[in-house]
Amino acid sequence: MLSSLLQFTLGDEALAILRSAGAQAPLAPLSDNIQSTSRFTYALMRQRQLGDISSQPALPRHIMQFWDTHIIPEDVRECMRDWEALPGIAYTRFDDAGARDFITTTYGAELATAYDFCYHPAMRADYFRLAYLLRHGGAYIDADERLRSLERLNEIFAAPAALTMHPLIWHTQTYQMSYPDFLAPFPFDGLNKYYFANSPLFCAPGNRAIEIALQRATAAIFEGQRRNIKLTIHLHTGPDNTTAALFHSALEAHLHGAAPTPFAMLTHWEQTAYTPALAYKNTQLHWLSAARIYGE
Repeated sequence: MLSSLLQFTLGDEALAILRSAGAQAPLAPLSDNIQSTSRFTYALMRQRQLGDISSQPALPRHIMQFWDTHIIPEDVRECMRDWEALPGIAYTRFDDAGARDFITTTYGAELATAYDFCYHPAMRADYFRLAYLLRHGGAYIDADERLRSLERLNEIFAAPAALTMHPLIWHTQTYQMSYPDFLAPFPFDGLNKYYFANSPLFCAPGNRAIEIALQRATAAIFEGQRRNIKLTIHLHTGPDNTTAALFHSALEAHLHGAAPTPFAMLTHWEQTAYTPALAYKNTQLHWLSAARIYGE
């Protein structure tokens, strides 16, 4: 199953070269390649899961959310209330100070410094969810989502503790995003970008793909500081980074002859939650506003 995914992604010749290099093969150049990651993601969307999911325990029943300031806009606060007191599901909310304290205590000064270098609240939310989920697992859900169905949420938590994300397609010619629920009839289109959203994000503690995502984000942040360049939120800490980390973990497992990180595709998240129109999205607090400012 994994071999066929990588064969589609890289082609026979490149995969043979990679295998001949063995465990010492440099994987970052491959997982940094947006086109290769997109091909891998498309194939995984078609396959829907990776690894032995059936042997995994249930997901930790815990939700974490983040808002950078202690004072939260009321419309955002209303969204967060949906998740705070659900029966049988623990809940934790962090602000900037609490997130930094957690990273410092759990990982040390280097990663706390990387967190400080994240120039936008969305970037810090991206970085912190990786740090938190790597240690505790459970679920990260963006603060601007509202719960639609507790029954559907409980079904997700009852599933085996694979890395669980929902798929998206970015159509580069029309600048529109879609959900690939009807992907099967369509061939791979290199003009589109296939990736997984990083909210919601469900996993068990110690997930290898999440660990790689945190490592990649940390390295990119320090490289950006060294070269004095403004990083791209979506690419360096956001969904593109998490998707590339999943690809990287699959390559790593293949070359070491190990089982891949268990992955399950989450479909129809819109039946579980939805994102309402909120006032902050018309300000620089929204990551897309930051994207326009910083050239994404």
